[in-house]
Amino acid sequence: MNFRSALGQTVISVKDANPSDPKKAGEFREDVLSLFLNASGKFNLGRSTVMSIKLQFDSQNKVKTDTEDGTLTQASIAGKMRWEDFRFLAGVDSQSTGFKEPTKDYQTTNINAGVTFSWTPWVFGMNFQNSSQNYKNPDPATNVVVKNKKDEITVNSKYAYNRSNIFGADLKQIKQSSNDALRTYSENQVLLQYMWLF
Repeated sequence: MNFRSALGQTVISVKDANPSDPKKAGEFREDVLSLFLNASGKFNLGRSTVMSIKLQFDSQNKVKTDTEDGTLTQASIAGKMRWEDFRFLAGVDSQSTGFKEPTKDYQTTNINAGVTFSWTPWVFGMNFQNSSQNYKNPDPATNVVVKNKKDEITVNSKYAYNRSNIFGADLKQIKQSSNDALRTYSENQVLLQYMWLF
């Protein structure tokens, strides 16, 4: 068993588009300041299985506005297992906010599961991700309590021509459904990779 804890700060900066001062347009400025505290643990269950848990609390400050000032709580549990030439991965992640502006509050649950198979010089993989995001209060513009659900399926493969040249191909399908029609969409992505190691 292995336990860890950490205290730190995160700073997110964005490019500023300031029409009142064109000289500063495009410069980075602080957008979100966050102080976090987390604790995590890792457990070995036999020789081939590893479980991990994590709990994190964030105190967030939105620099220019107060709408997203507040707290964010995240809890996650994940596991990895190896069997012969197969690798299995599964995890669940939950996030909940307590912002100053109630209409920004949401609860999100993410589920991730995947498997890879090694057959030298090939590696094949498949991954599934499900995300469910539920806002806690109605959107002021539509008076609808927004609920989003997103599914991602990825199939990938990699081929090691030699130690220095690796080729890869990924196919991803994304579908998002929502009770807000403007947030509903679907797309397909194809990614081709070439990696040169030296």
